[in-house]
Amino acid sequence: MVSDAQSSIAFLEGFLSLAKRIEQKSLAVYSLRFDPLVFGSWVLVAGTRKNRAQITWDGRDFVLTCAASSFQNTSSHPVWQPVGSLGTEPGDHTGMFAAAEQLIYRGVGA
Repeated sequence: MVSDAQSSIAFLEGFLSLAKRIEQKSLAVYSLRFDPLVFGSWVLVAGTRKNRAQITWDGRDFVLTCAASSFQNTSSHPVWQPVGSLGTEPGDHTGMFAAAEQLIYRGVGA
């Protein structure tokens, strides 16, 4: 059985790998919220200073949802517009992070 600590470490390692891959397209992670006690659900915001994608992982239903927003300046409040969603296989963390990466690119037009 995987401990909470091991699960959290695996999650952070997966996100580190994702952040390194999107950096190759000049994209950055702007926020990340992880709740291991709610089916491992998380919300990630990534993109550029002007265009960002918000990826939400529903750990109960294994679905990633993407919304996008443009920012005029650093004090702008996002108005998220739906972009799409993808289902993933339970336990397939590699597939989940790959799908999240594709949704980020779709959301920011990369």
